[in-house]
Amino acid sequence: YFIKKVKGVVERNTEQLDFWIDATLGDLRLKDDSESMVLPLCSLGKRKRVTPISWEKGNRFVTVTAPAQTGICTIWDIDIMVYLISQLNDAYDKGNKRPERTIRCTAHDLLKKIGRTASGRDYIDLTKALERLKSTTITTNIRAPSLNHQRMFSWLDDVDIDHKTKKLLLKVPDWIYEGVIDGRQVLTINQSYFKLTSGLARFLYRLGRKSTGTNTKGFDWYMETLWKYSGSSMNKSDFAKSIRRVIADLQKKDNFPEYEISIFEKNGREAVLFLPRPDTVRAKIA
Repeated sequence: YFIKKVKGVVERNTEQLDFWIDATLGDLRLKDDSESMVLPLCSLGKRKRVTPISWEKGNRFVTVTAPAQTGICTIWDIDIMVYLISQLNDAYDKGNKRPERTIRCTAHDLLKKIGRTASGRDYIDLTKALERLKSTTITTNIRAPSLNHQRMFSWLDDVDIDHKTKKLLLKVPDWIYEGVIDGRQVLTINQSYFKLTSGLARFLYRLGRKSTGTNTKGFDWYMETLWKYSGSSMNKSDFAKSIRRVIADLQKKDNFPEYEISIFEKNGREAVLFLPRPDTVRAKIA
């Protein structure tokens, strides 16, 4: 079948591609790259963001940029990466220890597995999300040969879309592959995560999932540290107000996956506590 490329890539026939892995169409255990879960690699809002994201801690740094035409990819776009990472991990668990970086899948299967309805509107949104993932550039010295080196990559190396059959060929970058396959740095993602409608709530879940796991004592973050790790364009005060509102809403609805989340005072500073729910501890999340 004929493949049409997203902006910036030449059209071609699928037969010209050498290798790919076919996506698992049945049950799929959803996984994510654990290191990227705590780094500010995307925008937390749905409005287009063109202001670069910059983060530093010690000698480590991250910079995220994108052209004005697309803007930086959003935390909802990262759902696509969760799907692709899950497919890579599934292939690895089934015995393919060096799976290809290109995954062949259908738009319908991808959308359904990340909690979307696979409607006509969802297909349009998917194409735009793929464009943002392809055009967003991350520069970092994390997973580089040394702290003196820097690596530059996009969330997706290659994007092929057949708009007639709605089949996709999506290639993940080496940076993600190294974490998932070489480093085995993967964590299970709760399916209820995709139901979170707030970008900040999604950010909190990803951060809490990575830092807390099943630690019965929980794990806490100072509000100021959360702000730095979020990459948010809000100032520190407005960010704190937004986090308070989001947590109050999550507590009211009791719909935050796997963890009880609360705000408390620690050493005279505002902090956020993630405490695993009893069923989370019993499940012993992988």
